Parts: sequence; C-alpha cells; structure tokens
Amino acid sequence: MTCSPSHPIVKRSTGSSCQDLNNSTYQTSGAIFDVLCDTLFSYEGYLDVFYTDTFTECVDICATYESTVPCTGISYESGVAGPNGQNLCYMLWNLTGETGNGTVGTDSAKVRPRAVVVPHFELTDRG
Repeated sequence: MTCSPSHPIVKRSTGSSCQDLNNSTYQTSGAIFDVLCDTLFSYEGYLDVFYTDTFTECVDICATYESTVPCTGISYESGVAGPNGQNLCYMLWNLTGETGNGTVGTDSAKVRPRAVVVPHFELTDRG
C-alpha cells in the first residue's frame, strides 16, 4: 500500500534558506531585498533562469545581474530540482504589489527601490 500526501512535499535547503530570512531584508552587492517565503509577487516577465543551491545564491545573482532590463526580484522554487539537485531560480523584472500571493514552495525576494540623493544647494541673493 502506498500513501500519497494531501499536499506537495517541498524540499527546503538549510542554512541560507528563505526561512532564515522570512519577513526581513537581505542585503548583497549594494542592493536591499525584501524577503517573503511561500510567496510569489506578480511580475511582468522572466529575465533568465538559473539553478542554485540556496535561496541567497539566487538573490545574489539578481543583485549582480547585467542586462538592458534590471532584475527587480527573484522567484525560488525549492521543490523543483534541476541538474545536480539544485533548485529553480527565476530572475524577474517589473515586480508589482507589496505583499505578493501565498504560494507554498515558492519563495521571493524583491529589490527595494534605491533612494535618490539630491544635492543640497543654497541660493544666495546676488542683488
């Protein structure tokens, strides 16, 4: 007799996993990401697909990803094993929404917009 689970079994990595960072921020290569586990943000499209060993490795790739369109977040599916047992990592662009949608087994990180520093100039009266 075999037993089938009522929900999908999700392999979760240890160490640099989403659960270690859930509902917090992760900073790498000058970028700050908001991290939400079991969540998928709405997005415009995929930029690229990688297989990585850990959630943070996936986020690190996004922070340094070079393209004509910037990587604005990632989706990491730890239940989808690729070559060598690594997990599926999507580079995404144009993420929308603040909270995302609950999606078991899919973890996300969204780049926080960078602050724009405006130089301060003092005006003097030349009259």
